[in-house]
Amino acid sequence: KARVLGSNFQALAEVPIRDIIKTLTETDGIKAVVLDGIVTQRLVDLCELKKAEYLVGVRAGTIMHKPIGTKIIVAE
Repeated sequence: KARVLGSNFQALAEVPIRDIIKTLTETDGIKAVVLDGIVTQRLVDLCELKKAEYLVGVRAGTIMHKPIGTKIIVAE
């Protein structure tokens, strides 16, 4: 599962991980994205584009470009 949080950390959406890219594309006012999965470069880029402050996951894949405005937090 993945959860998209708004400015006061209220849940804006809770979706299966397979739908997170579509959900992020369609959602504005994102403060954080929390997922029970792998943080990918595609997720990082989309969170940066949406100006999300936090991206939280279980572990990170290969991240070549680390955004300045989005903090990536992983459990590993």
